[in-house]
Amino acid sequence: MRGPCSPGKRGCRKALDLLRVAGELAERKGFKKVSESQVTEAEERIEADKVAEQVKDQPRQSQAVIWSVIKLSEKEPKDSRPDVFDYYSDVCKKINMNP
Repeated sequence: MRGPCSPGKRGCRKALDLLRVAGELAERKGFKKVSESQVTEAEERIEADKVAEQVKDQPRQSQAVIWSVIKLSEKEPKDSRPDVFDYYSDVCKKINMNP
């Protein structure tokens, strides 16, 4: 039998993880059924967790660069962003690391 849940495919595992996380979200909110909004939220959480794991596996300097870019994008309007390297250098100083 071939399909999204065929042996060797990740589709079933992904679907089960998605359903599990969506179910946990629904349960925490006191719902008896999983809604589409909880499935969407579950997808976002799963993706965020993947990104967080990938960042954790990066060298410390790469983490500092990622942190700098995120903080700059949250802090500064697009047309007045300071140079990423300058911000990164400041982050490195704060955590006692050479840029």
